[in-house]
Amino acid sequence: MSSEFYAADLAYVHDMGYSEHVLAAAAKVLSLLRSAPLKSASIVDLGCGSGLLAATVVQRGHSYWGIDISEEMVAIARRRTPQATFVQGSFVDAELPPAHIVTSIGECLNYVADPDHGEESLRALFLRVWDALHPGGMFLFDTAEPGLLGPEPSSQRIIEADEWTMFLDYTEDRQQRTLTRNIHLFRRVGDLYRKSKEVHKLCLYPHAEVVGWLEQVGFSVKVLRHYRPSKPFRSKLVGYLASKPQRR
Repeated sequence: MSSEFYAADLAYVHDMGYSEHVLAAAAKVLSLLRSAPLKSASIVDLGCGSGLLAATVVQRGHSYWGIDISEEMVAIARRRTPQATFVQGSFVDAELPPAHIVTSIGECLNYVADPDHGEESLRALFLRVWDALHPGGMFLFDTAEPGLLGPEPSSQRIIEADEWTMFLDYTEDRQQRTLTRNIHLFRRVGDLYRKSKEVHKLCLYPHAEVVGWLEQVGFSVKVLRHYRPSKPFRSKLVGYLASKPQRR
């Protein structure tokens, strides 16, 4: 496990500036629970981040278990929602508790934060999620596809806020179906700025392959283009709602 994956400064920036996507997913989870209907459900979250989804579902009376490889993210999550259970570790080999809904929001399944993670472990994870879900349970997640950068193999961005500036350098390997993000972050601490750098690697999966892997396990799959109709996913980000049949 990498201690440099979402370390203190990047965890802070992600929590403060990138909440919209996960909050839309949290609203989707609540909608699924209402339609089930489940008044008190168990949610398992793979790549729980700073606990925004946890706070939403716990406030509605549901139980929550989340895991994230970033110590800093887990620390923020525990402060935000102490009623929930958070584990610092890798979902690649973690024992998943029983759940009515399993989630993984924000391309978490693409990240190679754990060096053992890739296509083989992802397919194994789908089977472990199936085993963890109660009959009728659901698996809600999203992944990034190849072609994320469009026609060019590389891209750069600068993102600025009052307390930080982030320089992003993206490179996509079309043959290997991977994306590398070089992240240079300058965060203001007092009167000075502190620099940090992280390198994130993602494996990119065509959505047709993801659907096929889920169906091989036994899931019924619906491809999603948004969690909230007013906020469609950006290009090459695909959502999935995989349902486990009720026991016959």
